[in-house]
Parts: sequence; structure tokens; C-alpha cells
Amino acid sequence: MGRVVYVPGVSPFNPEFEYNGMRWVGIRLEDRSLVATPVLLATGSLKPKVQFLERDASPNDEITETSREFERDGEGFSP
Repeated sequence: MGRVVYVPGVSPFNPEFEYNGMRWVGIRLEDRSLVATPVLLATGSLKPKVQFLERDASPNDEITETSREFERDGEGFSP
């Protein structure tokens, strides 16, 4: 389970999540690791297996343009 922390077109731009026409939604997992799931180009939506459970309005760590977590920590994108 995790929390969405980056939404392309809504969050401040970050080149790790938007590159050459491709876009990913960033998800912070309970263990503080970060994963990303692709936005499908044909539909502009996520894979059907991605499920949102509820909206959470509590504060979170924003992913900014200078955040280079994948580059720094070597974490990868979800298949």
C-alpha cells in the first residue's frame, strides 16, 4: 500500500516522472521507498490493477523538480 505523491500535470514538474512524452505517477510506499507506475499513452489512465482506496488530505512530502530520488537511491519504476 502507498500514497500518491506525484501526478503529472498537477504536481510541480519533475523530469524523473515526465520524459519525452512519457509520464508516471509517483507512489510513496509505507517503507518510504518510491515507485512509479506509467500513465498509459493511449488512454491517459493507469493500469487497471492500480486501485485507489481513499483520499487522504494530510500533509505529505512533495516531489519537486530538484528531487532526484530514483537517481540518488537507485529505485526503479514498476513494470
